Amino acid sequence: NTIKLQTKHVSERVFWQDISEGLKVRNLSILSKIWTDSIQSTSRVDLDILSYLEDLEKSYKLSLLSNSTQLYTYSPYNNVLHRLFSEEMYSCDIGSRKPGEEIYRHAFTKLNVKPSECIIVDDEPENLVNPMNMGVHVINYKGLENLRFALRTI
Repeated sequence: NTIKLQTKHVSERVFWQDISEGLKVRNLSILSKIWTDSIQSTSRVDLDILSYLEDLEKSYKLSLLSNSTQLYTYSPYNNVLHRLFSEEMYSCDIGSRKPGEEIYRHAFTKLNVKPSECIIVDDEPENLVNPMNMGVHVINYKGLENLRFALRTI
């Protein structure tokens, strides 16, 4: 199941075996091709957000913390992510996922920051409860204008 794969880093072969067992598909190479083609064709980046993040990186240290399986390696936007974010942290590499406290503690340690020095933006409200309780400034992302307004009020 996807949640299980989001909390462990496995070889690519084991990854596809786990996915194929869950989907009951026997041909791993076809499954892999269909899956990665789908990710590459449906992934998109909002250019307005991208432009805003480029502006923000002049004043903020931007980091990415994502519940993700190893599929993130297939994103056609990896170059953009590498350029924008000083750190990219994925649950499958950390061994825990949002909204659990452990993944946030890992991020604070990796970034060498105190929770009170951070702002976490997430579109899932349940992912903001633990960070808020830890002293982090949180923003429930509901769109670019919401983000701009919220950052001005922090």
